[in-house]
Amino acid sequence: MNHTPRIRTVVSCTLLVVTLAAGATACGSPDGHPLSTKPYDAGDQVSFNGPSKKEKADPDKPLEVTVKGDDGRITDVSAVDTDGRHLAGELSADGKRWRSTAPLAAGTGYTVRVATENSDGAPGVRTLSFDTSSPKRLLKVAFGPEAGTYGVGQPITAELSAPITDKAARATVERALKVRSTPAVTGSWYWVDDKKLHYRPKEYWPANATIEVRSNLSGIKVTNALYGAEAKPLKLATGDRIEAVTDASDHSMTVLRNGEVINTIPVTTGKPGFSTRNGVKVVLAKEQFVRMRGESIGIAAGSSESYDLPVY
Repeated sequence: MNHTPRIRTVVSCTLLVVTLAAGATACGSPDGHPLSTKPYDAGDQVSFNGPSKKEKADPDKPLEVTVKGDDGRITDVSAVDTDGRHLAGELSADGKRWRSTAPLAAGTGYTVRVATENSDGAPGVRTLSFDTSSPKRLLKVAFGPEAGTYGVGQPITAELSAPITDKAARATVERALKVRSTPAVTGSWYWVDDKKLHYRPKEYWPANATIEVRSNLSGIKVTNALYGAEAKPLKLATGDRIEAVTDASDHSMTVLRNGEVINTIPVTTGKPGFSTRNGVKVVLAKEQFVRMRGESIGIAAGSSESYDLPVY
């Protein structure tokens, strides 16, 4: 008579302790742990160190996940906020501890997925969620120019509500201000002063392109007491590529549309000693009449070089 032996398998669960600055709430309910290739739910074996559920986590304090006991280890931790931004972190070599290495965003919610492995190699998973408290001071960003169609040399502007002088804080702001064009081009931000940035493409924007500008600063820590606020996105378009190339040596300007010459006109670039500076310039306006005065470039009124001219 043949007897089929019965095999009893015991799967030990990995105990986790998740440390937050304030009340994290776990998602899901405890279930059994069947022997399966699918990860088991750690269930109530995850405990939380923190205040009551009604309170919110302090974004100035790190997120920490640790294993309780010696039976298992953490294999991966994924922390994502409501805007889809991943929180950077570092797992210890022995898999017993994971700690965030970047500041948490303020005034948002996080979903944290912890993957574990017990001493028998069985995978486990646990998901938790928590909210962070709102910041006390906000850094607001206003993009410009207004939505519309512009030339291919048009810079994008970003006005900040507070000055930023620290090098690391400026880098945080630059990384969070996103500019995308279709077709795509390479460009960068330039700090005009402590509260104003300009973004320019390396060459020009493509003709008839679409440009989208947005901020990922919302909730992000910029300085010790300042967090980014939500910002209204901006969408622009470019028209034809219009270039006006001026040759100061023969006082002429050649105008091109999409690379083809459409006109050549005489111009003045200033008398010796007051010549117009070389370089790429953006035409910002078209005026029928302008009153040109020497004081605008630092020439004293009444001096031998002074002028006050009506120019049509």
